[in-house]
Amino acid sequence: MRLESTEDTLGSRMGKMSSLRLPTFPGSAAFLERLASGQWLLAGWCLVLSILLAQPVLAARDDSKVLREQATKFWEARVRGDWATVYDYLSEEERAGQTKEKYVETSKASGPWRYLHYKMGSVEASDDMGWVKIEYSAEPVLFPGIKPRHSDHWQKWEKVDGKWTLLFAKRNGDFPQLPPSLRPLEEEKAVMKRADKMWKAREQNDYTAVYHLCEPSFRKQVSLDEWLTKRSQNLYFGHEILWAEVKGDRAVVRISFEYRPDDPTLTKMDPMKDATMQNWIKVDGQWYLNVSIPADE
Repeated sequence: MRLESTEDTLGSRMGKMSSLRLPTFPGSAAFLERLASGQWLLAGWCLVLSILLAQPVLAARDDSKVLREQATKFWEARVRGDWATVYDYLSEEERAGQTKEKYVETSKASGPWRYLHYKMGSVEASDDMGWVKIEYSAEPVLFPGIKPRHSDHWQKWEKVDGKWTLLFAKRNGDFPQLPPSLRPLEEEKAVMKRADKMWKAREQNDYTAVYHLCEPSFRKQVSLDEWLTKRSQNLYFGHEILWAEVKGDRAVVRISFEYRPDDPTLTKMDPMKDATMQNWIKVDGQWYLNVSIPADE
């Protein structure tokens, strides 16, 4: 009985509450409409932002999938001795002006390698750089009796005009040796930030700032006054920090830049483009340019 009485009381109160109307004021309907539209707008922006943030990750996954497919075709062709297909995945530098027919003829006749077996592991892509973990065995074509060579390494690939090609061996230093998943990315961001600061100082001819970005051991041996007497032979006009690779307290940073000789007779000369590698060292938790002092003559 008590339970029924309680339910009747609650039901009566709920009925009264449902009959209540919220107080209104002039323009309240328009306000609620604007509030609702604002909420939808915020939700829309959140959706767009989440899509934009996810795009690099999804693009990397797609690139890795395509790279794996292309690398598999390349290695299957190598093991079959299908040199015409292998040729399609070579860079222009690797082809060295050879036609496909000439490459096939040379590869069959003198190799240098006959590929016996391969096993593919992880595949990673980042921007236009790719890494394929590959294990293979091969024997020299001209010396079949020699024990096969076994190799296990990260093979580097490059995306050119939307197509993945094997990185030319002489350009091996253009890419980090290891893929992103095996590198300390936060440390790399830190050293890239310092390198960017140094190159901006160069472009502004602020060589005092450049000096303070050099490693402490160098600054102990070379004073600021002495440093400033060593005038740069170039003027710098722009740069891009391409990548960094950190191993312990050491880092390699690759930079592309624009420059012109600091010569008053060349002021109308267009800046030239070049790229370089810099060595950086971490001292007391901070990254500095690793500067070597020339030996006394």
